Amino acid sequence: MQYSNAARTAFQHAREEAHALGHYEVLMEHLLLGLLREKYPFQTLLTDYGFTLDILRKRLTRIFPPATKRDQASISMSSGVREVMETASVVAKELNSPDILPEHLLISALEALHNRPIFDGLNDEGLRAAIRYHYSAEKVAPVLSNQPLGKVVLSGLEFHGRHGVYQEETRLGARFVVDAELGFDYAGIPDHVDSTIDYEKVYRTVQDEVTAKSYYLIEVLANSIADRLMMEQPKLQKLLIRVHKPHAPLPGVFRDVYAEVERRR
Repeated sequence: MQYSNAARTAFQHAREEAHALGHYEVLMEHLLLGLLREKYPFQTLLTDYGFTLDILRKRLTRIFPPATKRDQASISMSSGVREVMETASVVAKELNSPDILPEHLLISALEALHNRPIFDGLNDEGLRAAIRYHYSAEKVAPVLSNQPLGKVVLSGLEFHGRHGVYQEETRLGARFVVDAELGFDYAGIPDHVDSTIDYEKVYRTVQDEVTAKSYYLIEVLANSIADRLMMEQPKLQKLLIRVHKPHAPLPGVFRDVYAEVERRR
């Protein structure tokens, strides 16, 4: 399996980033910077989650101070980058691609970099799930059944979040309410917890998305929750997410404002 021209370009950009930052070795973080320098289909997802060149460059410089000129004379690929390269080939095969593309490198790099200091405060888990869903879950064939889908609803999940376009909204925060309608075929399943959706994990995913990230739009927040749940819960066949913003800054009396998104396999 070969690297596409775009993937090779990403490696070249990674070397340039390492050199510009005064580092003597190309790290996985430099590869991520290299992937951010071109316009790929996943670019919008990266920026939506706060992954920008400026932010990551500053963090990488703070974590890894520049090396001396002598140490920087020969820039080699780190063992971490080589590991990402190997994993990317596996991802490419899983997605039935004849070549290793930049998105395969991105998926591999994000998984390898999970919980690294460069992502401190950034929702890398949500981004990883969204990227995976974008490139794989959409292609999963629907599960056919003679029985109509069952539905389990987690209604009225309330959290304090900091979403909105006004400074007061992001500074003070407000109450947000989420409804999650989980559609899957549970006709005849055994009476065992492993046979159904992990509701506690669903709750914690929603909680993490609402409380650990700040979005301008509740529409984007709803999309982020839905994409991540579809990735994390393989039993899900249909999903409906509503994000309510009962205290939206509108100039009048209203009962509720909410954004609703639906996903299907």
